[in-house]
Amino acid sequence: MALTVQIEDSWIDISVEYKKTTKKVGEVINSVLYRPLGFPLVILGKKLKLTPNFFTTLSLISMLISAFFYSQNMIYWAAVLLLIKQILDCVDGSLARLTNQFSKFGGLYDFFGDVIGFVVMSLCMGYAMSTSENNSIYYLYYILMAISVGIGTLLFNTAKSQYLNNLSGKKDLVKKSPQKSSSKLITLLRKLINMPVALFQYLTKFPDISSPMYSSIDRHYLSKIEKVDAFEKYFAPLMNLWSFIAGGASITLIVLITLIDRVNLIFIVLPISIFSMIVLLSFIQRQVSKKFIWNFQA
Repeated sequence: MALTVQIEDSWIDISVEYKKTTKKVGEVINSVLYRPLGFPLVILGKKLKLTPNFFTTLSLISMLISAFFYSQNMIYWAAVLLLIKQILDCVDGSLARLTNQFSKFGGLYDFFGDVIGFVVMSLCMGYAMSTSENNSIYYLYYILMAISVGIGTLLFNTAKSQYLNNLSGKKDLVKKSPQKSSSKLITLLRKLINMPVALFQYLTKFPDISSPMYSSIDRHYLSKIEKVDAFEKYFAPLMNLWSFIAGGASITLIVLITLIDRVNLIFIVLPISIFSMIVLLSFIQRQVSKKFIWNFQA
């Protein structure tokens, strides 16, 4: 009896620790596949007092080795290393949340590590294809693949930020202190970088539930809790759909295409699927927002 109680208590402790590693809004693929697979490494990292940046480094190394394997047409080993990379990519964030080891450098290191890894991998894939097909145009195709993955991740993070800011009552755009005048070239570059995000925010803007205008159909104002519940009912499922355009889904798609020995399809399937989902989900969100406003705004 005592042994049974002890086992149950240990399972409860593990469950509590796992819950601490999860995010309110995360990529579906990561939540159901890679994060559970990486949880034993999170526990091990906690016991050995390893840092999240240690696992970020291992993740980057795994992706670079995978890129090398792609360049040598060792595609199955490349797919295995990509799976390991994505598991480690979830471990670093989970360990940071479990042990409260957050840093600005860690966030930037994780982000730029993924960017560097994807760029190198796309170049190595392009090298392998251009060599086998004797056509250097494949470099361009695989760079387009890397760009599509980057845009998908950026837009998911933007949607996630809008969603969480709405729930917390914060505004989407934070007013920054005036900056010193920059050169015309730097100003132009900033505008070009901000244009896709600004367009995406316009297309997918969430209703502002902090406004007192939102009420039920019988015109009784909703409480703060009722507003949040209504907002989550409408938009939480949509956020799960948005997550499919981000990195975890892209990695999984690359692995699946690799395992069926169709690496030459990656540069076609990935950009088309990501951009199609962006257009479709933008349209769906516009319709969901209209329905939400119609049902709840006075």
